[in-house]
Amino acid sequence: MLYRGVKSQISAGAGFRTNHLMMMSFDPKLVRYTDSQMDDFYRRLLERAAAVPGVKSVATTNVVPLSILQRVFTANVKPEGYSSPRGEEGVGTLADTVDEHFFETMDIPIVAGRGFRVTDKHGAPWVLVINETFAAKYWPGLNTDRVVGKRIRITDDENEYTEWAEVVGVARTCKYALITEAPTSMIHFPAKQHFERQRILLAASYGESASLADPLREMVRSIDPNMPVLDVRTMEDFFETGVVNQYGIVLNMVGTMGLMGLTLAMVGLYGLVSYSVSCRTREFGIRMAIGANSGSVLQMVLRQGVVLAAAGIAVGIAASVPMGNALKALVYGVSGDWTPYVVVPVLLLAVTVLASYGPARRASRIDPMRALREE
Repeated sequence: MLYRGVKSQISAGAGFRTNHLMMMSFDPKLVRYTDSQMDDFYRRLLERAAAVPGVKSVATTNVVPLSILQRVFTANVKPEGYSSPRGEEGVGTLADTVDEHFFETMDIPIVAGRGFRVTDKHGAPWVLVINETFAAKYWPGLNTDRVVGKRIRITDDENEYTEWAEVVGVARTCKYALITEAPTSMIHFPAKQHFERQRILLAASYGESASLADPLREMVRSIDPNMPVLDVRTMEDFFETGVVNQYGIVLNMVGTMGLMGLTLAMVGLYGLVSYSVSCRTREFGIRMAIGANSGSVLQMVLRQGVVLAAAGIAVGIAASVPMGNALKALVYGVSGDWTPYVVVPVLLLAVTVLASYGPARRASRIDPMRALREE
């Protein structure tokens, strides 16, 4: 169940571009930039990166989806018309800060309204983009078109609710922290209204994304030779190593543990049935001496093994039902599929018959006279 659930989530995708994308991080504070110098650096960075041959589009963000566990950003907000639970002033949600080209570069569709514009800057009305999950959670019953124009109150630097921001767009929900997460609320703030000194440059490529690494480094040196270029990697590498491979290790461990459990069950059952047959040698001899044939003895021993397996299967199913419910709560995409509850018992019964057949066949070939003399 866990294996199939995780595989289905990976196959379904992350909801954003996972190829043809180069990433690199910057922190101008490391070279003692002032706020105005940071603004100028990021402006020139985007302008020159967009002109690099092979670059399709460029954007900046303060966090890349599926890396939020490494850098957690949340916002405490008050959606217009939503009544917060008693004792709470607002609601918490994941948040990031992106520029006007982020959704295009990351291939995240805007399903209603618009994305950010260059005019969404300080001095202009505060705006933000939410995802479909946020819209459905805090304005249930409204379609996404009617959510556009709603307002959300945001906090200032002192964590006081002061500003109202207008929802100008609704983006498609994607994965933010884990590939196995349930649909999660997300708010996107415009970079020109919510300044972040640490940013990640995202460069979508026409061809192989790795080929942009050196030209982009050279471009940064042309702006400032002292600016550190951090964490240069492709989205393909990030997604493969950070998502697919990590879950692949978990799935392989689960599969290996299951196989080991099945093997140990076979060995244990074989040993138990063999020991039982050796202890009942005289009984089998008497049965065959008074007329029992080898076929009936074979069936009796096999039946004993099957009864033991059936008892174990019943206990296992009783324990696996609550465990399956726990997995469904922990891992989004794990469904209430009853196929394992049918396939696994049949497989275990087949393994039981195979493990019991050797001792049963040996019991059916016991010489009654020899068995009685040995006793």
